[in-house]
Amino acid sequence: MDGFEQNEGVILVAATNFPDNLDEALCRPDRFDCIVPVRLPDVADRVKIFEYYLAKLPSRAADIDCNQLARLTVGLSPASLSMIVNQAGLITRKQGASAVNAEHLREAIKVVRIGDKSGMEQALDPDEVRRVGVHEAGHGIVAALLGAGVLEEL
Repeated sequence: MDGFEQNEGVILVAATNFPDNLDEALCRPDRFDCIVPVRLPDVADRVKIFEYYLAKLPSRAADIDCNQLARLTVGLSPASLSMIVNQAGLITRKQGASAVNAEHLREAIKVVRIGDKSGMEQALDPDEVRRVGVHEAGHGIVAALLGAGVLEEL
């Protein structure tokens, strides 16, 4: 890439999620001058990806609908879809089930999208949960009153 030596047979490939932030020097001719955009999979692609990864499972239930899974995972990359299937396997094992089923996959989608929240309910005792709930309800009441103009009149 420095232009001083010929490196025949060497192909350099790079990837970024932020092409607008690349240094202009990288995009000059004979450097990274070919840009190949890679889009996220559409519904049909996600169906095929789920079918591929689910076929690798040792056992799976008959209630799994790859079309439904594809519709539930809009905007996710193939790597995320793979993670969903792996996570479903972990959930299956943790529950002592013999096969991955649709519920395990739906739970895995939640985990991949928003993270694993298990254990959160054990972190707070019931009194703390009530106090946090009352506090958050207070935010809602104040926001509603501000939106209605009630507090502005006071």
